[in-house]
Amino acid sequence: MSDIISQIGDIAEDILPMCTAKIRKSFKNLFIETLILFVVMDKVNFTQLARYGTHNEKTYRHHFENPDVDTVTFNLELAKRYFGDSIGIRAIAFDPCYINKSGKKTEGVDYFWSGCANSAKWGLEIAGVGLIDTSAHDCIMLEAVQTPSGKVFGSDAILQHEESEKNLVGKEAVSDYDDIKDDVDMKMPRPYHKKKQIDTVACSENKNNDSTDICFTLIDWYLNILTSLPKCIHDYTNLVVADAFFSKRKFIQGLRKHGYELVSRLRDDAALWYLYTGLPTGGRGRPRMFAGKVDYDNLDRKVFYRLDLDIDSGECFAGKVYSKSLGMKIKVVIWFSDDHKRHKIYFSNRLWMSGRAIVEVYKSRFQIEFNYRSGKGFASLNKCQARSMNKLRTHFNLSFTSINCLKLAAKQNGIPFSISSLKTMVHAQYLMNRFICVSGLSPNSELINKLNKEVITLTRLDIKPAA
Repeated sequence: MSDIISQIGDIAEDILPMCTAKIRKSFKNLFIETLILFVVMDKVNFTQLARYGTHNEKTYRHHFENPDVDTVTFNLELAKRYFGDSIGIRAIAFDPCYINKSGKKTEGVDYFWSGCANSAKWGLEIAGVGLIDTSAHDCIMLEAVQTPSGKVFGSDAILQHEESEKNLVGKEAVSDYDDIKDDVDMKMPRPYHKKKQIDTVACSENKNNDSTDICFTLIDWYLNILTSLPKCIHDYTNLVVADAFFSKRKFIQGLRKHGYELVSRLRDDAALWYLYTGLPTGGRGRPRMFAGKVDYDNLDRKVFYRLDLDIDSGECFAGKVYSKSLGMKIKVVIWFSDDHKRHKIYFSNRLWMSGRAIVEVYKSRFQIEFNYRSGKGFASLNKCQARSMNKLRTHFNLSFTSINCLKLAAKQNGIPFSISSLKTMVHAQYLMNRFICVSGLSPNSELINKLNKEVITLTRLDIKPAA
């Protein structure tokens, strides 16, 4: 087994020229050093980086505020090397994740939904984008984008406006209408409004005057993240997989406009209709489109066919139907429990996709959750002490990139991926190299290789060569 630290440095040095047209040598060395420190350290902050690294704290802060590396392209190249010639179906996994964060001064801090706590908690949220492979049963993270606070979306704009009907006075009021009328596209009903309510009141007024939804919603934000991905991602795969929260017409139509297709789940009581495939009657009016509503207790076996899949001791049926909520034809796979008292509905708007592929892709979506678990437990995903959104985003992406590098290094060395054992091994290798570096002795390759093998033997724990 080779030195994993040197191996990760070689991987980063090989991929970096593909991510930017021109890169300075000093920046390349700083990026590789920071990436290695994320692999080595258990708790990453600017003070710890300055302690373990070769630069001062100010240098790392400036580097995190102004990153020059396209981490999406970098991680895509890692994914291509990791999956290799796998014959599985590739898809873009998308899932938000809650991040612990205390205080009120951090950009984007608000109440966000936490699936583990099953409630909204104070902190941050990131929207993770990963690349999954159904044959490899694994996920390589591409990018993590922080979600803004609810004030940006105007979630409580109307309530605030209705409660504030009186003229405001004092230092919190804006009395000079000429200074703000150019920034607010509305006719203000009275010349006094709180500064923080100017934008939200304008949003609520436009929403009341227009029939369309003008306010920027959370679904719009998630959709913007996916549609803003580089073209190389779309060329690699245009299939997106997400959980049942994203089975909305607005989300799917937005993806279709940019050439993406979705695999997701519907609610268990979704209204589905059989498609009419008979001949036209020749009568007046619109041609018949539907042949009745889908009854989950009594499926039409002329439309649904049974799949040879063993999922939780149940049975699956696939067919093409029309979804009332989505307003389109979809391919669905309905799973029934062995007693037929429970069922789940998987779907895709890619009509030619097989039922088995729909189930496999959706089941593989959960691999992105393991990256969140590894990031929070071993890559300091939720331990960033910065408050700037740029620094936070750099920290999140470096955390996931370090996990990706460890996965690729483990595969190249022929060992199964265990982030706990690998982190212990890499930390020991780093300390050994640091002792040799500061000892002032001339390097002895035979001695270093012997020490390296000894470190691997002592720290590999439960790592065994892959069969």
